Amino acid sequence: MTWPEADRKLAAALLLAMDYGGRPVEHVASVLDREIADRAVVPTWLIDASLLRSPQDMANALENVAEQHPLVEDPVSALEMLALGWEHGLRSAKRVIGLSSSLAREDRLPDDLSTLAYEAEEEQEVSGLTQPDRVERAVRQLLTAARGRSAWTAVLRQVVATSDW
Repeated sequence: MTWPEADRKLAAALLLAMDYGGRPVEHVASVLDREIADRAVVPTWLIDASLLRSPQDMANALENVAEQHPLVEDPVSALEMLALGWEHGLRSAKRVIGLSSSLAREDRLPDDLSTLAYEAEEEQEVSGLTQPDRVERAVRQLLTAARGRSAWTAVLRQVVATSDW
């Protein structure tokens, strides 16, 4: 079944929220519950997905609706979701560096973001244990550079705005 574009974007943004924003399945379900409350006509996928509690089941349901939406595959959107997670308290430099370095190694990031990802990774290797503030500064530079660069920024920010981060 082909879902409406708005549903596909919502599902794709929630997938990124789980994968890169570090949001648990309960958070995603609460966003879906709000979406259900706001709609006059509610598609069955929203109701079904809002009842899921397994991360894998939720991811599968969202992937089914997202139908390989370009947002899911956009590495800059992934970094932006990492930045949004960071802004809302998910501050794990190691996690950000691991995910961003992986995207950089896959040659999926613009050159300037790849450079910043590699610099953050190097800073972690050199200063990680003795000077964690330097690592955090490098991570903040990377996330600041990614903020607002995604073609899907408005969708990502909407998901964050309608949730309890």
